[in-house]
Amino acid sequence: MNSYVQVLSFVVSFIYGLVFYLLSYANKIMINNKNNVIKLLITLVFVIDMVILYIYIMYKINFGMIHPYFVAVVFIGYIVMMFTFDKCILCFKNILKDHHRSFFLDLINGLSFCNSVLFGKLFAFCIFFDSSS
Repeated sequence: MNSYVQVLSFVVSFIYGLVFYLLSYANKIMINNKNNVIKLLITLVFVIDMVILYIYIMYKINFGMIHPYFVAVVFIGYIVMMFTFDKCILCFKNILKDHHRSFFLDLINGLSFCNSVLFGKLFAFCIFFDSSS
């Protein structure tokens, strides 16, 4: 494995740790008032899905070579998001409070998102990216 693939795997693992925390937080909110058996089953399916998704992403990046330090970087990303989650929410609320009127008008009119060439290229890259070709 060359250094470019290894650095890319580190970055993706860190971002995956951040996303894993956000999704597990949302999962915790959704199953808050459920039966214990339903909580167990939903959490089990969630964790299995997240593990399969991580293995699939690593397979696309570096042919499925998962080293222990990649998993450690996932846990570091999870812990970083756990400690900075409240600050991120406050920052996001302040940004929305300051720019909510122009943001939502642009979103409704489609001026800054739908007709943007950069957004179109980014969307096409995300949809059609396949590292195996």
